[in-house]
Amino acid sequence: MTNYSAVLTWKHPTTVWSVRDNVVVDFSGGIPDDDTLRSWANEYETRLAIINQIEALESTATPRRIREMAADPAWMNALDAQIAALRATL
Repeated sequence: MTNYSAVLTWKHPTTVWSVRDNVVVDFSGGIPDDDTLRSWANEYETRLAIINQIEALESTATPRRIREMAADPAWMNALDAQIAALRATL
C-alpha cells in the first residue's frame, strides 16, 4: 500500500495537505484525482527503488574492496559508473 503522506512530502514539500487513514482529505487548490495520486505514487516508488539500488551498490564498497582497488581499480570504476547512471535517472 502506498504511503500518501510520504508521496506528498516528496512531491509537494511546501504545499499544505492532510492525509487521514492514507486518504488525502485536504490539499491546497483541491484534492488531486485518483489518477494523479497514482501517478505521483508511481514516481515516488520508482525513485525509492532507484535509491535502494544505489544504497545496495554503495554498500558493496567494503574496506577490503577499497584496499583491493589500489591494485586494480576496474571494479571500483565500474561500481562508480553504475551508481552515476542510477543517480542520473533521479
